[in-house]
Amino acid sequence: MEADGRLTNAQKWEIQSTINQKKSPATLAFVQKQNKDLQACFGPELTGKLKNLTEEAMKSAQQPKK
Repeated sequence: MEADGRLTNAQKWEIQSTINQKKSPATLAFVQKQNKDLQACFGPELTGKLKNLTEEAMKSAQQPKK
C-alpha cells in the first residue's frame, strides 16, 4: 500500500482557502482520502498520536501571542 503525501498546487491553494475561511482542511475530500490511506498505513495507535499532536499545535497557534 502506498500513502502518497504529495499535493498539487491546486490542492495547496484549496487547503489555504479553507483555512482562510476558518474551516478545517479535514473537510476536503482529498484530505479525507489521504487521511484514510495514512491510517491504513500507520495503524490506529500512531495515527491517534499524530492527531493529538496536530490538535495541540493548532490550539497553541490560535492563542494570542504575548
